[in-house]
Amino acid sequence: MADNTIVRHMVESGPEEVGSALKLEAENEYIERRETTAELKAGADSVASILNKHGVLWFGTLSDGTVVGQDVNDKTLRKVSQVIRERVSPSFDLSVDKAVFDGRPCVRVEFSGDNAPYASNKVFFIRVADEDTKMDPDQVRSVIRRQEDKRGTWDESARPAAT
Repeated sequence: MADNTIVRHMVESGPEEVGSALKLEAENEYIERRETTAELKAGADSVASILNKHGVLWFGTLSDGTVVGQDVNDKTLRKVSQVIRERVSPSFDLSVDKAVFDGRPCVRVEFSGDNAPYASNKVFFIRVADEDTKMDPDQVRSVIRRQEDKRGTWDESARPAAT
């Protein structure tokens, strides 16, 4: 299983200054915000629920988009990457880096995948508005059927091509 994690270490060379706004877009189906990485496990649940789309998770911001900042160093970035990788499956693309707004450092986690359904700690979630809700077995089966319809079943892809 390939690890497609990108961890950008910007502490030594200076963090990316991405803006001076102290308020960003509020949470929605594609964006999750957490005040600090102390909420990392809940953040991983959000990654799993949003992965059917393409999403972004921010640490150091409030749910309404207010930037509060938090301590961010190489260890923080590694820890975020490791916890999300350990909790969320199957594999997906993940990018973790530091961003700064008006001198307030935050952690930006971007992710995408096409192997739905995704689980966090073996529980399937789906994003509804700005909430992570547990999927019931019928919802999980529905997502699997949609994925199979989109790319064909394993049996179909394993058959040799007709000549």
